[in-house]
Amino acid sequence: MVDYTILPPETWLLVVEFLATAFPMFDPMAPPPENDAAVLKISTHMRAVSSLSRFFYQIAYPYRFQEIHFKVDPSRSSTLKLRRIEELLDFLEHRPELKTWVRVLSAGRESPSLWRPRGDNFESHYLAVEQRIFKFIPELRRLNSLRCGFMSFPSSVLAGLLQLPQLERLEFEEFRVIQNPSEKTPDWDAVDQHRTALRYLTVNAVGPPSTPTTSAMVHLLKQENLVDLTYRPHVFLQVHRGVSLLWTISSHTPDYVFTSLRQLHIMLPPSDVEAQHFVELGGRCPNLTSLTITWNFLDTTSQLEDRLKRGGLTACHFPALQRFEGPFSLAPIFAQGRPVHTIFSDMFTQLRGADRNENRIPLPLNIAALKPSISLRVLHLVVSRWSDGDIEAIARHHPELEELVYECLETDAMVGDCSDPTHTASIHIFAVGLQCWSTRLEDAFRVLTKLKRLTLENMEDDIPPGDADDDDYLIAKLRGLCPNLRYACISWLGTWRFHSRHKVRKYSCDVHGGEMLTLAVKGLIMNVTKRARIEPSTATQ
Repeated sequence: MVDYTILPPETWLLVVEFLATAFPMFDPMAPPPENDAAVLKISTHMRAVSSLSRFFYQIAYPYRFQEIHFKVDPSRSSTLKLRRIEELLDFLEHRPELKTWVRVLSAGRESPSLWRPRGDNFESHYLAVEQRIFKFIPELRRLNSLRCGFMSFPSSVLAGLLQLPQLERLEFEEFRVIQNPSEKTPDWDAVDQHRTALRYLTVNAVGPPSTPTTSAMVHLLKQENLVDLTYRPHVFLQVHRGVSLLWTISSHTPDYVFTSLRQLHIMLPPSDVEAQHFVELGGRCPNLTSLTITWNFLDTTSQLEDRLKRGGLTACHFPALQRFEGPFSLAPIFAQGRPVHTIFSDMFTQLRGADRNENRIPLPLNIAALKPSISLRVLHLVVSRWSDGDIEAIARHHPELEELVYECLETDAMVGDCSDPTHTASIHIFAVGLQCWSTRLEDAFRVLTKLKRLTLENMEDDIPPGDADDDDYLIAKLRGLCPNLRYACISWLGTWRFHSRHKVRKYSCDVHGGEMLTLAVKGLIMNVTKRARIEPSTATQ
């Protein structure tokens, strides 16, 4: 049995704190908890530490309160969820020292107030709990991330929230602020003097037009440390309420320059007016380096491109852009004359376009139209059908490329076009590993001498991985053509790292990730204990 007391508890606290901060707490893309009644979200690595012994359970206990989930879904949440929220609030009232451990909090309704009325007293019960949550939030002095569902914030609560010293991330499903008659209107200029820590802001909808909501929204947008802004509007709410974040920026901050903003994630609604507001915003983001664009299902990429052109988009908008992610047909107009070195193609563009039989410019022509002011280094493409011509166009127009990801959506598209024998041959080797190689591909990869990372992926993943070894013909050919290649992921052959001359086979992170993390945590604890036993003088210093 391991003697953990060989080190003082203070040292173990440092080890556990490292484990608690070494892994990301907040994942913006993470789905909601499967168990709606859960109010505490305990991380896998903290569970691993707690399971070691009673000693480590006690040390890791405060970290159980790092992430609290107070969101409710009126369509499926029972009063059990509300009772558990109340129980936790009562417990934290008796143990106020645990409030300092809360780093991530989610609260509010999961869906807007458009559902059928419930027959029980859920609504009145929820409103009472929500008032308790409003009083609870400003007491969380170490809160780092707050995710708000559909809820109306009192202006005084929002003002107090922004004064929390470590709050870096705010996310609103719907941003709506109310002014209680009994409360004084916040002096936003005085709040600004504290220089809030806010760096990441997400707004998916803006509530009905009102002076408190508009004033607070403008204040959030003008934060000096704001580096990341995300706007993914709920279209049905925007149509219903007639207000948007882009309209707020254009109408209420017409002369403000967003010098701190570095990343913008935005969904462009099918509206000429919204496209015009977006273009105007681009002229006031001189230091923006990363732009991610998604588009509404009511629109097409060609319509969106026409709207942006009519809006007057030029190289003067987003002049410092380095990374673009979105519909590949838009990549040329955003790369033109800008220092763009990274482009990610949007997978849903292919899916939606295929469903509508939308006519597009051939991909090789779009690749040729990419003309940034510097050499393109990273290119991620999602295509519906494989084509050697795509790889040829990449090699011809972007020979300085260092990373290439080429993902094919359709398995049957990989059998090749019978009218193109070289195409069929090249796909055949990829699919079944025959000893043949397309001269078109060979010539293309020979030009890509600076390529360091290569991914050839079948999205449907119906082709089983082969049993290829270090002498596999395709791998050997790639290594010879691309001398700087260090990493290759080919879905039907496996993952290869060439610097160690060792093939790393794929494994399922979903199945083994938790077990691997538990073993890693336990291994670290054992290693620290072993070192302390070997070097007692160091451990006691």
